[in-house]
Amino acid sequence: MDSIGRKIRELRKIRNLTQEQLAERCGVSLSCISRWENDVLHPTAKNIESLSKALSANITELFPSYAVQPSESLIVREIVSIVERMTEPEQKFVLETLIHYQEVRNSLTKDSIT
Repeated sequence: MDSIGRKIRELRKIRNLTQEQLAERCGVSLSCISRWENDVLHPTAKNIESLSKALSANITELFPSYAVQPSESLIVREIVSIVERMTEPEQKFVLETLIHYQEVRNSLTKDSIT
C-alpha cells in the first residue's frame, strides 16, 4: 500500500510541480512538503483540503485505501449515487442529518432498555 507521502510525491510529479510550487499553493513551507513526502509528518485535515485543491485530486486519490467499497445493497448504492451528485454543503447537511438521526435513535433505544 502506498503511503500518503509517496502519493503526494507521485501526484505532485504527475502535475509537474516542484515542492516549492506545491508549498506555495498549499500555504506551507518547503520543509513541510518534504516532511509530508518522506512520511515524517502527516498533513492535517486543513492541509489535506489544500493539497487536494493544489494537486487537483480528490481525497480518494490521496488516500486510496479509504475509498468507499461498493456495497452489495441496492439501497446503499442508490444513496451513495445521489449523495455523490450533491454539492459539498448539501453533503455536509445530509451527514449532519444522519448523525442526528443516529443519535436520536440511540437515545430512544437506551430509553427503552432502562
